[in-house]
Amino acid sequence: MKKQHLIMKWCFVLAISIPLRAAYAQDIVEVTTQVLPPFEAGFSNFHTKVLVTLRNTTGRLLECRLSGTLASDNVTITLPESGVPPIILTANQIMQLTGPQLAVYFQEQNVSVAGTTKQELYHGSGLPGGNYQLCLRAVSILNNEFLSSAAPSGCFMFTIQQDIPEDAVRLTTQVIPPYSTYLEDYINQNKLMVVLQNRSGTPQELRLIGTIKGNNGVTITIPPSFVPSRPIVLSPRQVLQLVGNDLREYFGEDVLQYAGISRDDVARGNGLPEGNYQICLQALDYNTGEPRSPGSPLGCAMFDLRQYEPPIIIQPACNTTVNATQPQNILFTWSIPGGVRPDLVEYVLKIVEMYPQSVDPNQAVQAANIPPLFEKVVRTNSYVYTLADPKLEIGKTYAFRVTARMNTASRQARRSAPLNFRNNGNSQVCTFTFGAAATNEVAMEEIVLVHEGFKRTVDVNPIDVLTIPAAQSTMAPDPEDSQACSADCNVPAPANTSSKSIAPGDEVKVGKFTMTVTTGNATAGTGRIAVNFLNTPINVQWNNIQVNTDNEVFGNGSKITAGMDFAALSGNAVTTQTTPNPNLGSIASLMQTAQQASRRVSMFPANNSQSIGLPVTLDQGNFNLVILGLIFTPTGATMNAITAVELTNSTAPNDYLVLATSTCIRPNGFGDDTELVLADNKTIPLSNRVSMILQQKATKATFDCQGIDAIEVSGTLRFDRDLVLPVNASGEVVGGDTRLSASFSTTITNYNNWTASINSLSHAFTIPELVGFKFEASNITLDHSSSSNPAGANNAFPANYPGQGNAWTGIYIGSLTVTLPSSLKDNNAPISFGASHVLLDKNGFTGNINPPAAILANGQLGGWNFSINDFSLNILSSTLVGAGMGGTLQIPISIDELEYEVAFETSTSEDDEVDFHFQISTTQAIDVDMWFAELDLDATSTITIAKEGMVYRPEAILHGNVTISWNPSSASKPGGGTTAVSNINIPDLRFENFRITGGT
Repeated sequence: MKKQHLIMKWCFVLAISIPLRAAYAQDIVEVTTQVLPPFEAGFSNFHTKVLVTLRNTTGRLLECRLSGTLASDNVTITLPESGVPPIILTANQIMQLTGPQLAVYFQEQNVSVAGTTKQELYHGSGLPGGNYQLCLRAVSILNNEFLSSAAPSGCFMFTIQQDIPEDAVRLTTQVIPPYSTYLEDYINQNKLMVVLQNRSGTPQELRLIGTIKGNNGVTITIPPSFVPSRPIVLSPRQVLQLVGNDLREYFGEDVLQYAGISRDDVARGNGLPEGNYQICLQALDYNTGEPRSPGSPLGCAMFDLRQYEPPIIIQPACNTTVNATQPQNILFTWSIPGGVRPDLVEYVLKIVEMYPQSVDPNQAVQAANIPPLFEKVVRTNSYVYTLADPKLEIGKTYAFRVTARMNTASRQARRSAPLNFRNNGNSQVCTFTFGAAATNEVAMEEIVLVHEGFKRTVDVNPIDVLTIPAAQSTMAPDPEDSQACSADCNVPAPANTSSKSIAPGDEVKVGKFTMTVTTGNATAGTGRIAVNFLNTPINVQWNNIQVNTDNEVFGNGSKITAGMDFAALSGNAVTTQTTPNPNLGSIASLMQTAQQASRRVSMFPANNSQSIGLPVTLDQGNFNLVILGLIFTPTGATMNAITAVELTNSTAPNDYLVLATSTCIRPNGFGDDTELVLADNKTIPLSNRVSMILQQKATKATFDCQGIDAIEVSGTLRFDRDLVLPVNASGEVVGGDTRLSASFSTTITNYNNWTASINSLSHAFTIPELVGFKFEASNITLDHSSSSNPAGANNAFPANYPGQGNAWTGIYIGSLTVTLPSSLKDNNAPISFGASHVLLDKNGFTGNINPPAAILANGQLGGWNFSINDFSLNILSSTLVGAGMGGTLQIPISIDELEYEVAFETSTSEDDEVDFHFQISTTQAIDVDMWFAELDLDATSTITIAKEGMVYRPEAILHGNVTISWNPSSASKPGGGTTAVSNINIPDLRFENFRITGGT
């Protein structure tokens, strides 16, 4: 025999909720602010250029609003403190706010203005020129306390340029985040971009001067006396982008002048100290030093330089008790420091025992004379502490800290400047207690062992016994219902219509289900109905049902509905009637409730007998089926259910894709209709100018008794006309509101990780600055994966392209056919060539189009021999940042080829085709073989290619002298060089206005 004695102790835990103090509350939401270029004076639509990212660093729901100012030296615009809708952040959520969500903060009637007037701001010339800073903070709705840190956190600096003279050079400076403390990174990593635009019709030879000035007393200067080894050459109307090696000479440590900091500190020490910095550059004439671009504040860019923040502990939460699982298994997680490339950083996880238990945790971790219990280098932001690590003792408290540092094992890190972290990279020190504290009396089990006459009693501490839990078993299937998951749901209406009363404890048949009455009677009451395949009884309620003497519910008016525990849906039609397209209000809050462990079928205990109201979540597939309504009648039962997928790429707050169904349900499964559909077209804003429209009915999913395995998505990606313009087969812009779009259809098992092949775009296209060009895409992939990119896509990212890497999403175009404007043809035939690796995403069209060979080798322009040997288009986010074209031209009377270069003049409207300005190099002498002559040209001679109507036509107007004679070395002289004709020589015949014009 065996006998067991178990001493049980009861422990009461009093949980006290203490509000966060303001000092801590200011760190629980991270705010990142960005204003999208171009930076222009107009303010009425300023909100459409603002992008705000909020990160809830806590594990709880927060309600907040924004507070902030937009300010320059002379103007201050204060955002409203009230009358704005709340922003709801779920636990650990990252949310992006764009134009539609931010409009209320910038409406004329809501802002306060100083230094200008609202009339001037919204209806006049807008923001005056100057340097501006937009600073935003998150504020609690409940108590108006700040939830995020003060400036410079949450700030973005930019410059509004004043009008620039038409004959000047426009210089724009951009510093690309994340910002480094080391100047060399801005050159080596292309973090500094300078764009020059020659607005005049004459070439420019330039050099740069400038300053980097911080609010901490640091000033670094490119002196006016510095002359680089070669000029920056700008053709007329040319736009030129300078990065990396183009700027290296200007930032040599021997060139720069330093104030407030030493050269060694900048080049070989810790780099620039923390502070707000402004870099201002100006273009000078290379030879004379005369200014060619306006000075400050034009040509300036602002950037905030801070040390990297140390990691933030996520799990275990500070000062908590963790479950003392056996074997031990604790997950430690922490945040990746903002702005740091993950492959450049590693972490040191250090755990020490608190001894004595009352010692200050910081002292325990920092004590040099106490060896740590555990210390390990980790190269990801998590670590699972298992049985292989030092044993933790139940009831003891431990302190731990995570330290971020340079990953010295990374090849890329060895080539990079050191990483500077606040607090030497140390996180806050947190503590946790491993299980419940030990008591004086240990609960023991007394086990009597008997074996072949040998008997002994052994005391065993059950905590130290490793137990293997039994496999979870579900509620047994209803034997009266089909055992298949999909089967007929309906039963005939009961024939017995003789009524009887009911009371608590009675069991009543409702269609195929059995209900147990818990309160009330037939007039009104509550009960529970077991749904066997969900392994749970459901709380139900009714008003005025009829029950016959066979204990069956009968009558057309008898209806029993499941209870709804989510208050916001109490009384919603989805809970009481067939509702295939429910109006559910706040999906985010509903889904947060539906995700609770107590509502997930996979988490129900074996043979669950604890009844529950709705929602209930069937979560054993790739997507969750959330049951929101159950309606039981005498002939069958109906389920209203949804699947809701959070749209993490949407700029709208708390945006979800919701598929819904109303279908029948049985104790052991469903009916034959197991499909959820999108009832109406769903528009997902990816930015304020790009949207994804998922198609109703075609976006759908099927489910079974395990849940939802996949979703079929079908839709269109659509781009606004200020990013890309659709064009027809002739390259002409398609008018009206027609937009470029891409249709797709695929099946997904993870919303954040899918791709789809696209046969073709809706149209060929161009960008607004290149009207006349035609881009035709093929080999197209829609990338909606956060973990990988299509093959070849990584070749499409320009240096420091925002969002590049595996997390990038958008359309990757493997092959592109580029056709030049119809005004520039080869003998009336279009000039086309192939390119590859370009992108269409929420920022627009991006591509570096640089064909490796001549795109036109032996062409004709107006009957003149013409070639295009060099061509380039550098387009970044639908903006032309660099362009060039060059080749040769041959006058029909000559055998000599003349070289030319082209400057691009961008389009200013959809009706304005891009213009080419040709610069042709002329020589002093031209051989005219058909005349056995040589032309000696005056400097006043011109050779041009000009646009006449919609055609480029070459023309030469020549002045000079002509010498007619045979070439002395020619073997083709008539008569072997012995006749008069073969020795003809007529020197220096003068000619004027000798005009040669190309045809069409």
